[in-house]
Amino acid sequence: MKKKSLKWLNIGLIVIISITILGFFGIYYSYKQSKEYALDFGQSQLMKINKAAILLIQSSIDDQKEILQQVGLVYNSKGQQEIIQEQLKNLLTKDKKFQSLFLIPLKDTSASLEVSSSIATIDSLDLVQKDTLLNKELTTASYENGTVYFYKNKAFLNLYQPIYDETGQLTAVLVAPINLDAIYRTIEDATLNNEYNGYTMVKNKEMKVIMHPSAEQIGLNIITGRKQLYPDLNYNDLERLEQQQLTHQSGTLTYYSYWWTSKKLNRVLKIAAYQWITIGNQKWVVASSTEFNRHNAVLKQEFIIGIGVLSIFTIVVFLLYLNMKNIIRREKFSLENQKLLSQKSHQESKYELEKNLLQESKQESKLEIIGLLTTSIVHDLNNFLTPLLGNIELLLEDYKDNPELYEELMEIYIAAQKGHDLSKRVLNFSKVSLTERDAFYLSAIVQDSVNTMTILMPRTMKLTMIRNFDAEILADADEIQMIIYNLIINSMQASKQGGTIQVTIDLANPKKIKTYMNYSHQHINKEHIQFTISDNGPGISKDIQAKIFTPFFTTKSTEDGTGLGLFIVQSIIKKNDWLLKLESSPEGTSFSIAIPIETNHTMH
Repeated sequence: MKKKSLKWLNIGLIVIISITILGFFGIYYSYKQSKEYALDFGQSQLMKINKAAILLIQSSIDDQKEILQQVGLVYNSKGQQEIIQEQLKNLLTKDKKFQSLFLIPLKDTSASLEVSSSIATIDSLDLVQKDTLLNKELTTASYENGTVYFYKNKAFLNLYQPIYDETGQLTAVLVAPINLDAIYRTIEDATLNNEYNGYTMVKNKEMKVIMHPSAEQIGLNIITGRKQLYPDLNYNDLERLEQQQLTHQSGTLTYYSYWWTSKKLNRVLKIAAYQWITIGNQKWVVASSTEFNRHNAVLKQEFIIGIGVLSIFTIVVFLLYLNMKNIIRREKFSLENQKLLSQKSHQESKYELEKNLLQESKQESKLEIIGLLTTSIVHDLNNFLTPLLGNIELLLEDYKDNPELYEELMEIYIAAQKGHDLSKRVLNFSKVSLTERDAFYLSAIVQDSVNTMTILMPRTMKLTMIRNFDAEILADADEIQMIIYNLIINSMQASKQGGTIQVTIDLANPKKIKTYMNYSHQHINKEHIQFTISDNGPGISKDIQAKIFTPFFTTKSTEDGTGLGLFIVQSIIKKNDWLLKLESSPEGTSFSIAIPIETNHTMH
């Protein structure tokens, strides 16, 4: 071989290794940026959830206060106790959050009236008097509610309603103890327990827990109380959290703590959002928290996958370099073929792993991050293939007099060229802007696609095409082919042996166009040509028809489907502002795609 060719081969290797090193730094920077974004996004979501919890708590307590304000009791010295007692019973029946009611006269507290339900926890005046503001309320009648007090791992709040006689003189106070656990259960499902694997809690000014999913935590100071129960735990960050909450009205922070609802207390990094609220004359802090790694775990997986992919690319480049030198020295290709087969198997295993990881991803932000990483990797692969194609062309020129070696080099060149074309398609698909479009008759590209798929069809299945109409359209032929390939493959997988698949081209019915998905007013007064791909498979049930275009959704096993085929179809259609219609029954399924006719050239 000429020294010049070997020189360019070495230069290509150096360039690829340099690109790979830059790729490592790029992925690390992308991971760092994504991690910061995940933290900001998590804190923003927690603030919204915490505000929603605050509104629910305040509105629930305000509702109870409003019910008490509507009580029309009249208490006088003659004592209409039987009538008043009946009215209190009616109030208990009206609102289940009231389990006990105490009517305390100002002059003679021993003559208090009490009404309790069968499920009441606070059922005696002695327990109600745990409220340190009760005596002041009986003197001044100036408070809407008292202070929080605790009994049997539950927190209670007394609501006050002054009672007047016929002359308007204050004669008694109606005390309604509220079980704050009942208030908390109304907000629990609306906060973090389901989607974010966290919870909302409420504390008073003494940092004692008054609302929490764990009854064991109620009444405990978050530092001193917990230290008595769990003396061996680390409370450094909790002390920092307490100090910040006592000195700031609201905010967010990250800190190390424990999930107090779990039997096994493991130290985890949490994100928290908090805000102080006013309940009557009381100050409470409402705080919502979730585990930071719940937001960051997928980013770590993607970072590891990206590093692994670049490492594999580095190994592949080095192997290709060795193989090219072996070809130059006219050595046998058996060892190279074995390595390529082994590499193919390894790539398939990697692909299956990535596919499984992607299928577990449910949030739109995760799909965006993966798309960015994929585009970056394909771009680097495209840059690698360009010098590789150039070097193979040099080898073809050098060995054109050696038919056997020339033929083998040509096979390598064709395979590399196909990879180069495929990478450009992936990059084009990832762009938001429209690709370059050409005018062509729809039937030509459909027929070419059907011919290609016929070769791949099992002998037990039949693929036919019917052309009832034809017209020129402006489109990217590659995108039309991608739609047809994906829909035919989907029909092949859904149909049983002996099934039939039919591709039909027709002039779209203007009256039926409005029933298509993605229909907009800009399609009014336009003629459309449509192609329909139908099969005689078992059909798609109605309960999943709305999900089939979701990325990574599939009813097939991990070996048979990625859940991306129909997502790609819909993405191309939306990108070009075409129309899509799905019809399915137990007798079969059909997908119709309508494309505006942009020219006057039609053919029947």
